[in-house]
Amino acid sequence: MVRSNIPTSFIFFALLLFSTSIVAQNLEERKTIGFDTPQLIFKWNLLSLTEIEPTFQLGVEYIFKPKIGFQQQLGYIFANPSSDIWGIRSRSEMKFYLNKSKRRGRPFYVGTEVLYKFARNFGTETFSREGGAYTQVIDFHTDRNVIGFTPKLGFMNNFENQRFVFDMAFGIGVKATYYNSNLPGDADLPDTDFVIWDFSNLGKSGHDVFPNILLSLQIGFKK
Repeated sequence: MVRSNIPTSFIFFALLLFSTSIVAQNLEERKTIGFDTPQLIFKWNLLSLTEIEPTFQLGVEYIFKPKIGFQQQLGYIFANPSSDIWGIRSRSEMKFYLNKSKRRGRPFYVGTEVLYKFARNFGTETFSREGGAYTQVIDFHTDRNVIGFTPKLGFMNNFENQRFVFDMAFGIGVKATYYNSNLPGDADLPDTDFVIWDFSNLGKSGHDVFPNILLSLQIGFKK
């Protein structure tokens, strides 16, 4: 049997020193940021109520590292200017804070957000058929599935001595919208109807790709 030339006491001392340094580093890190992680923050998105399709949207952010957090928002779409509607929206985001200190908290961050949205416009309307040859009353529905990706830059007043926070962010990305409708291809609303009907792309099929400009303002509180 080959015996080790390293004394057991030396190995024990080395492990103890390593463990102590790790603990000290953790304590120093917590002292630097002024509060412990993990941290849970509940939020409400105010600007989502002012969109063309108003959405009641709540979110939660889980900061699991001193400079890294994950945020999940879920919303219910309850109004549309052109028809009855119902829908859901999900915004999932990884956030990376740029600095941390006891005095300044975690103010500035960059993030990457993934969007998913489903919306169904529905109702009963009179449509013209075959280029206006006749009209027909149709119970319609048009579904939209939206997938998007948006880099963001934001600010959040997450300070040690404050329970309430606000979170502002701006981003420019891209989104793809996929359409599916039960309307015949020749169905069209009469010219007397509001032009804003076009917003819902009733009867449209296929997909479009658009830029996605995001402006967010959330208020919340820390647990």
